[in-house]
Amino acid sequence: MKRLWLFLIVVVLCLTTVSCSASKEAMATVPTTTVTTTTTTTTTTTSATVAGERVRYLGLYEADTQEPLHESWAEERIYPASLVKITTAYTALRYLSGDTEITVGSELSLVKAHSSVCHIQRGHRLTLRDLIAGMLISSGNDAAYTLAVNVARTVAQDADLTDKDAVAYFCGLMNETARDLGAVNSHYVNPEGWDDERQYTTVRDLSLLIRKAMRMPEICDAVSAVEKTVSVGNGQTLTFRNTNLFLHQSSNFYDERVTGFKTGSTSHAGKCLATTLVKDGKTYIAIVMNCSTDTDRYKTMQTLLERIP
Repeated sequence: MKRLWLFLIVVVLCLTTVSCSASKEAMATVPTTTVTTTTTTTTTTTSATVAGERVRYLGLYEADTQEPLHESWAEERIYPASLVKITTAYTALRYLSGDTEITVGSELSLVKAHSSVCHIQRGHRLTLRDLIAGMLISSGNDAAYTLAVNVARTVAQDADLTDKDAVAYFCGLMNETARDLGAVNSHYVNPEGWDDERQYTTVRDLSLLIRKAMRMPEICDAVSAVEKTVSVGNGQTLTFRNTNLFLHQSSNFYDERVTGFKTGSTSHAGKCLATTLVKDGKTYIAIVMNCSTDTDRYKTMQTLLERIP
């Protein structure tokens, strides 16, 4: 009888140990949440829920100091969509003046079907400043490739570079630019933001790149314009209209405090939006990635901007 009681006690103890171990293991698999709060700053790694949708990648920063007011998965690698064009524009302006004249050529054949375009055509002549406007205002992939190929040939001092080789060369310049600006978790393989598993960034890197890009007048003029008409030679003009609804007074999302910045949309990146806003004399940078609809990205951004003190 004593042996039976001893046996039962041992069984109970073993079951208790296994149960405790299983509980600890289950707890270890739950994602941890870190919240740091000061009188002015809240930084979280939790997901936000807006309009019934879970949005993982968010960031709100004070532009002057880069201080984060709110973050959600800001250091996770993500597809950048057309927000890549911010780096494309900045890289081009590192090497060429905004007044440099560029002729559109065969590089248009590299533009993928169903791309957003600003409708430049082969033979059109534009300044680099106006190409940047077409790329950032209308999110023109055609402008991105024309800019990339021509800047690459100039920097490489090789007019015979093929279109594809020139794009690869320019992407190398983009990667150098990102590293120089501190965006060390970003990598580029095309200038327009088309989905590619080798191309990625983070919310925090995007905020750094935007902060630097804001210092370029050609970029600021483009991202703040509702529309812009440019000359393309032979008396012809093109009008670019901004894809950012925060800038349009006729839009339900219009916000007079918004000064830019860029929209983006691909199947893997979802609907994305970077915004700069001035409140009480301070400039803020806000980023929302991976929304499912246009409405959700603007509502998510509005909710994020409400966190500005």
